[in-house]
Parts: sequence; C-alpha cells; structure tokens
Amino acid sequence: GSARTLNVAAGNNTNIIRTIEAPEGAINSETFEYVGGATTIFVFSASGGINLYEISTGDDDGSEPVTPIIVDASTLNISYQEPPTGLRTFYIAPDGNNSNPGTMAEPFASLTRAATIAQPGDVFIMRGGVYHHASRITIGTARNGTAANPVTVIAYPGEVPTLDFAAQAEQAGNDGLRIDASYWHVIGLHLRMAGGNGFRIHGSYNRLEQCVAYRNHLTGIHLETPAAHNLIKNCDSFHNFNFRGRVGNMSDGFAAKYDIGPGNHFYGCRSWENSDDGFDFWRATETIRVEKCWVFGNGDRAVFEEIFKDDAEKLAIVLAEFDGGGNGFKMGGDHQPGPHLVTRCLA
Repeated sequence: GSARTLNVAAGNNTNIIRTIEAPEGAINSETFEYVGGATTIFVFSASGGINLYEISTGDDDGSEPVTPIIVDASTLNISYQEPPTGLRTFYIAPDGNNSNPGTMAEPFASLTRAATIAQPGDVFIMRGGVYHHASRITIGTARNGTAANPVTVIAYPGEVPTLDFAAQAEQAGNDGLRIDASYWHVIGLHLRMAGGNGFRIHGSYNRLEQCVAYRNHLTGIHLETPAAHNLIKNCDSFHNFNFRGRVGNMSDGFAAKYDIGPGNHFYGCRSWENSDDGFDFWRATETIRVEKCWVFGNGDRAVFEEIFKDDAEKLAIVLAEFDGGGNGFKMGGDHQPGPHLVTRCLA
C-alpha cells in the first residue's frame, strides 16, 4: 500500500505517545515498551483517525502476546436488535428476487419492493450484504405507518445490509433513501456513495436508529421541510463530500434545514471527517434537540487528500478548490438562528 503515518495513543486516541512511519509497498515492524496505567493502546492513521487497532495492554508480565482488535469504521455500528413481531413479516436479501413471496427461504431482492407494498405494522428484515442501486429509493406517503403500527425495516441481528449507490451520478435529487412517509422505523442499515444525500427525510414521526451513512455526495443524514418529530438515534455519518457547487461546502454529517417542522431529535449520533459541518441547522427556526452527540475532524481537506490520492483528477480539484466549513454544531444560518437545545455533546 501507500506510505502512512500512524499514531500510537495510550488510554484514548488523543494521548499520542509515538508515531510510526509505514513506508510505501513494504511491511514495517516496530517494537517498543509501554510503561503506564492505560489498559488500552490505540493505533490509527494520522490522516484518518477513526480507523483503529485497539490493543489491550493486559495485566500480565508481557510473556503472553496480546491480540489486536481490528475496528473498521464502516462496521462500527452493527445492530443486534431482535426484529419486532409484525402484522406481516418479510425478508430481503441480496440474492433474493422481488417476485418472491418475501419469506426467509424466498426473500425479496431489495428495499424497493418494500416501498411498493408496505402497510402499517409490516416488518422487513434485511440480511447482510451489499445491495446495488442505480436510482433513489423513495418511500411515499401512500405507505405511511401509524403510531400504533409503524412500518419497520431492520437489519437481521448481527448482519450489515449496505445500500450502495455508486452507480448514481452526483447531481441534485440523486439521494439514496428518501422517506416522505411517516411512522417508519429504519434500524441497522448502512448507506454509501449516493449522488446526493444518503438518508433524506421529509416525513414525520420516523425513527432512524443505528444507521450509518458514508462517502455520499451531500449530507449523510438530512432532514428537510416539512419533517417533524423524527428521532435520529445512535447513527454515524462520515466521509461525505461534494464536488458539485462549492467543493466540500454542502456535505455535512447530519442536517436539519430550511422550514423544518418541530420536535426533531438527534440522540447519541457521531459525525466525523465530513467535508463541511458536523451538524448543520441552516435556516431551521423550530427547536431541534441534540443530545449526547460527538463531532470531530470535519472540514479537514487532508482527509480528502488521502481518500482521493489515487485519482489525480479529483485530487487536483480537492487541492485547488476545497471550501469545506468545518463547524461542529452549526445552529442556524442566513441570519436565521433557532432556539436549539444541545446537551451533553462533544465537539
């Protein structure tokens, strides 16, 4: 691989105790002794600090080797929730067929099928694997759930269903999953490479939980008019970046913008290394609650120099035109602040 600088940290990923230079195209081995009270050592890329090796220091005399736990950012957030009991239950799998009955033995092939048949109380269980899509999936208002019987889309426990939109061009409207409906619960889905926003919500009383959005060409998880009373819980959003328009200036981790409705709530979410802001509430005048959320490393051109280092054309644009903002929590915009509540958060 290419040359990298690795940081070694004790106890947490800010307490740097050593750097290691890993040369291009070679295997590098370094040995050093750690003396201290930390129970965990982290090793991570200096230009992409969320990609970690986590090593327990143990409590022995060093005679037994320790095993590194490899942490991949795209699988940091895996749902082990048991699916609820539905009025109807269907299964979706990458090797399925949308003409199938949707049983575990004969599953549907894509979430697109759910968008056409969902009724209140339905549960759609998605098996792990990659689902390739060339166009947006839209959940329309004709597929609303109800407060008593929401529609649930949930990952099979311990598996990672990934919606991949790499076939989309980067342009307006080319979002990944757009939810115009209300009372949908979406749990444990990963979504990447959409030509616009990853998850885009205009409906109300929806719940997005333990979902991950990355490498999309606008904001990872985006709420917009008239979205109201939505809960975004324990979700991750990272490495979202736009070339269209002001380069890097429109891709936030999370956003709730314009004439957003009341009652929207972000809880336990993490936003890192996006090209623009961690959270962006541009022109949102209704109160938004943000609780126990983390933001770090947003608006950093070096992150995208690393990501696009093997694409000379894109790298040249990043170097010449990058215009990411890098706010942690942006509480308004265009001279329209909102009475937002941010509690127990870190930036």
